[in-house]
Amino acid sequence: MNYEDAFAYAVARVRVLENRMIDSARFNRMLEAADLEEFAKILAETEYAQSGRPDPRRYEEMIDEGLGRAYDTVGGFSPVPYLTGVFRAQHDFHNLKVHLKASQLPQAAPRGFSPVGWLGRDEIRVVSDLRAGAEIEDADFPVERDRAILQDALRQAGEQAIAAYRAAGQDPQYIDMVVDRATFDYYQGVARLYKAAFLEELIAALADLTNIRIYMRLRAIGKPSGFFLSAAVPHGSIDTGAMAEFFGEPVDRFASALSRSAYAKVVSEGVDEWQKTGSLRRLEALADAAIAERVRETRYLADGYEPVLGYLMARENEASTLRRICVGKVNDLPPDTIRERLCEGYA
Repeated sequence: MNYEDAFAYAVARVRVLENRMIDSARFNRMLEAADLEEFAKILAETEYAQSGRPDPRRYEEMIDEGLGRAYDTVGGFSPVPYLTGVFRAQHDFHNLKVHLKASQLPQAAPRGFSPVGWLGRDEIRVVSDLRAGAEIEDADFPVERDRAILQDALRQAGEQAIAAYRAAGQDPQYIDMVVDRATFDYYQGVARLYKAAFLEELIAALADLTNIRIYMRLRAIGKPSGFFLSAAVPHGSIDTGAMAEFFGEPVDRFASALSRSAYAKVVSEGVDEWQKTGSLRRLEALADAAIAERVRETRYLADGYEPVLGYLMARENEASTLRRICVGKVNDLPPDTIRERLCEGYA
């Protein structure tokens, strides 16, 4: 079975679903809504109204339900759900962080559990007790195998995160850093398992842009290069060791070093804005836009897994944009202030 034949039906279904997404015109109407009542009416025109009239004040629940439905719908017709939905696992790794911190810091109530992941709360709770390594067979697209691979990746990440947490004097930042690195290891493992070249390229871009963000955030708060090397995620195309060497140099040198890379605009404009205002908002927006542009390229493909993967990534981006708008409207921020916080090209 080749990818083109396997995904012909899935791509056709995705093309229909893409037409139901929130476009830039509707996002602009949301931004310009006079009050929450008008904003709720516009939300009622979208896919997020399937559970009843949406309440902007309960935006997290509304957005999670919409995103979860998207993953479930596509998972129902995708011949390889764990490939096309590979980035759904980010919610599982996030939930692992929530669980680990709650188990190590019992005085702090667990918060932020996402219902969007592949695994439920109970599965996350017991995942560290799973035995290592489900046997990998050569059957075509076995979902049971893929679920076992995810569970084992989570189990190993949990063990490594707790070890790092304890070795660092019970610093919870190390739970975040180890689990973030394990998340990218999982993505790369899926890409290699399915020989998915486009996904590998996308992972490299995500890793590079994540590391650029981490680099700038840590520079902004005065962290040392060694901390950056612990926090950087794997599988990018930029040498993180080389990035660490710029910690002792003016930040302009870092921007200059990447001036011929695919991320030149992200870094140059982001660094310039940071030097002028102390804000990394421009860099964050440009990084999001760079990934969104790569995802949009999949809309021009007629077959393969890429358009299905691209649709789900677009739904993640849509959810992120909607979340930022909801936060702004609930807090009565001016439209221009909210617009500044959005990824370029959305509104």
